[in-house]
Amino acid sequence: MSDEWWDWFPLKRSAQFFVVAVLSLPLMACGQATAPSAYNPAKASLLSEEKRREYDIQLANELATWNTNTTRCNRDAYTDPDCRENFFRQLAADGYEIADIVSQIYFPKQGVIKQNLEAYERLHQLAEAGDKSALCFAPYVLGRMGEKKTVWPYTGEREAKYTRRGVALGLPLCAINEFYAYWNGVNGYPKDHQMAHQRLLDAAKAGLFFAQMNLSYDYEKEGFSDLHTIRKALCWGRLADQHSPSSGLWSYANSLRLAAWDPNDRQKLLHPEFMQLAKEWDPAATPHHIKHATIEECIQLEEKKEK
Repeated sequence: MSDEWWDWFPLKRSAQFFVVAVLSLPLMACGQATAPSAYNPAKASLLSEEKRREYDIQLANELATWNTNTTRCNRDAYTDPDCRENFFRQLAADGYEIADIVSQIYFPKQGVIKQNLEAYERLHQLAEAGDKSALCFAPYVLGRMGEKKTVWPYTGEREAKYTRRGVALGLPLCAINEFYAYWNGVNGYPKDHQMAHQRLLDAAKAGLFFAQMNLSYDYEKEGFSDLHTIRKALCWGRLADQHSPSSGLWSYANSLRLAAWDPNDRQKLLHPEFMQLAKEWDPAATPHHIKHATIEECIQLEEKKEK
């Protein structure tokens, strides 16, 4: 099993999204110039654990969408090419070293991910020391740097020990690492789609875009026979779309509208409830400023018994 970054996306919302992802696959840059570090170590000791966990979520969400639009960076128009780099620098200046490290690996403006062994070794060092952010980011970042052109002393299976420590601590990004491992049966984990789904749910509840998007798709695969499942797919999909339009929710909403009609008579509406749900949850019909989905709303759907 390779460590190519797109292997972390085993669930595809649509063929179109997959093509876009592959076409935007970064060339592994060599000799990429880096800006002076913005990391302020004096502020690191002042950064609370609560704020660090908040930054973990924010940074992970921007890395999951590092080369596409998000609510933070150019959702509706490409107006600020330096947005994501500036975001890295802002977190680093606040004493969050992980952001400084990933800024030496991810170059969104240039559209490349650099195989920076020196930067990764610092991330590995922090993970080895028990840094809660690094425990999850080390395996996460390693899996997205592509097939190594030189021999590295680090592999997904070796770094999985940090993921296990992080899951035991309840760290949501590590849940995404385990989702990947369980889904593919790699890095010392058995293939177990039920456990993979549970890890997606854990991470989605914590606010991680990648988990919300793929959890939604996991429900979409079950078709349109159960309204409760459809509602869960729409809720998690809308949460993901509130972070980035690359969530693909529009595609599911369109499929739901099509499923509302009799396949043998397109003039006959069989499921008006499908049309209503699509209207309610599709941002094209009901913009986010009119209906803002919440994690609590989706969790309530998860806890609600199917009828």
